[in-house]
Amino acid sequence: MPVMLAHACLDVRNLEKSIAFYGKLGMKVVYNFRDKEGRVFGVYLKAGNGTFLEMFRLDKALVGKFKPATYFHLCFQVKNLDAAAKLMRKNRIKIVRRIEWDGNGRLFFVNDPDGNKLEFLQYLAKNPLLKHLK
Repeated sequence: MPVMLAHACLDVRNLEKSIAFYGKLGMKVVYNFRDKEGRVFGVYLKAGNGTFLEMFRLDKALVGKFKPATYFHLCFQVKNLDAAAKLMRKNRIKIVRRIEWDGNGRLFFVNDPDGNKLEFLQYLAKNPLLKHLK
């Protein structure tokens, strides 16, 4: 029985570029995966409240066949969506879609360097999921 989501993992074309992108969102590298020569090939980024985003450099043999992951999106909960949108503008990250969720929440989407869709969600007071977050 899951207690919480531990991490999501992405294959990325350019690890350094992806670390920089997610760093702009406030995530910091907390662990490096290293090969036998000591080169970093993957990382854990702290995403908040004990959750992590794990990334690995895409194997060079697969780069030509690379397609973004086959999930719909990753969602990051934020306390203040306006502040998150301001951070996106400051870092020149384009917001591709905004949604008001029937009084339950406000959200927007952006794309990471590999085309993965990221949602930023602010729950509003009447959202029935809030009681499960405590």
